[in-house]
Amino acid sequence: MNKQKSKAGKVWKIIGIVAGSLILIYGLLIAVSFFAFKAEKHTEESHKNYASDYHLRIDDGKNVMKRWWIEKNKDDGIECLEIRNPGKKTEEIDYLTVYVYDSDKDAKAVYDNLYEEYIKYDYGWREHDNYFVSGIPGVCDAEIFTMFYLEENVIITADIEIISCWAEPFDPENTETTTVETIDTTDPAGDAYDRSLLEDYICKHASDVRDYMLNTVLEAE
Repeated sequence: MNKQKSKAGKVWKIIGIVAGSLILIYGLLIAVSFFAFKAEKHTEESHKNYASDYHLRIDDGKNVMKRWWIEKNKDDGIECLEIRNPGKKTEEIDYLTVYVYDSDKDAKAVYDNLYEEYIKYDYGWREHDNYFVSGIPGVCDAEIFTMFYLEENVIITADIEIISCWAEPFDPENTETTTVETIDTTDPAGDAYDRSLLEDYICKHASDVRDYMLNTVLEAE
């Protein structure tokens, strides 16, 4: 009787080992398939010329999705697509301007040129691993601080702070003026959205923004 129980226990042990092995092998196959799919997708993307192959001529543009303006430009021999929303802002992404290049190399070359151009001004400058923030020189009626973020073959930009140089409205017939006071809000659809929140938004969602622009906006008719 004890021998039968021992034999049955060994059988169930073997079954358990086999079942565990099969589950492990199945899990490994799923993981391998997933990473192979990701690698294939990345390879396809790396060979796609998003800017130069896009169906626009240089300096031409068009509206898509009743929301985005896409314009093709060429600077120093490098083609790019500029994507922005010139209309009503309802989400954080609406405040961004996204430049799409054919390759990571092209985007990095442009980013490095921008970096070298703005760092020499030393105007509200600060930098991090993938982005820098700089004041924009030559603006007469405001102080504008812009963020430039490099994400693979895309450069994401946004004005994260705009300070008006006109604190009061001017009325030539009235020597008494009233100070204009605006209150920034966290609602992207608000009249005075707090643009400083865009820095954190871009840092957290740069990859998602790139994916949306490449695979949704550029694929739209």
